[in-house]
Amino acid sequence: MVLTDEQHEVLRLRVVHGLSAEQAALVLGSTPAEVRLVQHQALEALRAVITGSWPLPP
Repeated sequence: MVLTDEQHEVLRLRVVHGLSAEQAALVLGSTPAEVRLVQHQALEALRAVITGSWPLPP
């Protein structure tokens, strides 16, 4: 699996449902900064798959 469950959920809330980082943080019981970080990591993972550089180095 390319994305963790947390990354998948963050992208679902932010992209599919259009929630702000603040709104997603409330749903997830997290902070807006953590939501933005997880979203960034998820997009990096997807970018790696699309560009053929998967798996990401540790």
